[in-house]
Amino acid sequence: MFISILFKVIISYSLRLTIFDYLIVRYVANNIKVVCLSDVGLNVLILDIERFREDIKALCSTKRISIFSLDIGIQDKLTGISEYRVSHLFKNNNSNNTLILPSEIGLVYIRRILPKIMRFMHMDCVMSCGMLYRRNINWEKALSNGSYPFYCMHREAIGLSKRLSSRINKSFYSLKARKYYGSMLFVGVHHFKNLLLSVGYIEKERVKVTGSIKIDNLVDMVNKDMFKCSEHSVVLFSFLYTSGIMTTDGKWSGVGFSKLFNEVHGVVGKFAHMNPSIKVVIKIKWYEKEWIDKIHQSISNIGLSYKDISNLTIKWDVSAQELIL
Repeated sequence: MFISILFKVIISYSLRLTIFDYLIVRYVANNIKVVCLSDVGLNVLILDIERFREDIKALCSTKRISIFSLDIGIQDKLTGISEYRVSHLFKNNNSNNTLILPSEIGLVYIRRILPKIMRFMHMDCVMSCGMLYRRNINWEKALSNGSYPFYCMHREAIGLSKRLSSRINKSFYSLKARKYYGSMLFVGVHHFKNLLLSVGYIEKERVKVTGSIKIDNLVDMVNKDMFKCSEHSVVLFSFLYTSGIMTTDGKWSGVGFSKLFNEVHGVVGKFAHMNPSIKVVIKIKWYEKEWIDKIHQSISNIGLSYKDISNLTIKWDVSAQELIL
């Protein structure tokens, strides 16, 4: 036991030494994946690519940028090295591991290693899709004032009215939200930008309204009559226990709309069971095993089994617009 702990301590300290930087850079570079290539424009390294969803297709369709992605698991390994947490090096590259909160000690290493990775891979910038993702804090700080800017194309609040956005977001961004440290923040609507400015969340010169790029593709698809409904179908857009609620108890802790969740998903399961000729889809925002397990449990609560309902599927890798249209 002592030898194992000692070995991990030695490894965790050794990997932060400058002499190992080249090996770390090569390791990260070998795990950066090509999403789409363009002969012109910027090379953009994407974080949190699973959460971009249809926006990635829209960005690629511009044919003005080349997009590359880095799995969360690799990002967490780099964070693990920066924070002397060597145990993360042995976790699955693609898993959403237990989050290591970035520290100022870790920032020193990230500031040193990130520019080397960017230079080695000929990247021009980094982009995320959420300004609240805590695993990105030190990336934002490390790149915000350097040669490789960090951008965030924030995907939230686009579908909210000004009134509802203010009700949901104003107190959160003024009192609870962690600060965004990146070079520039892109938001979808003017009223959300104005809300962030009114509560002092961000400086005016660091936020731009860009609209939602995926809508361009959607309008084009509608104009070309690419959506053709050939069968009856029902879609439920699933939700978390804590949807619309700011809490530190965890999104599946039982706080919030747990009873509503169970009843709604149970009813949808029963509907699918009673109507086998109708395709029923439960859409979740991203893949999360616990989310899927909660849906299965809700259906089990009414005496049915998800696996026995052949016309019921749970999806996360298809856009909401495609399911609607």
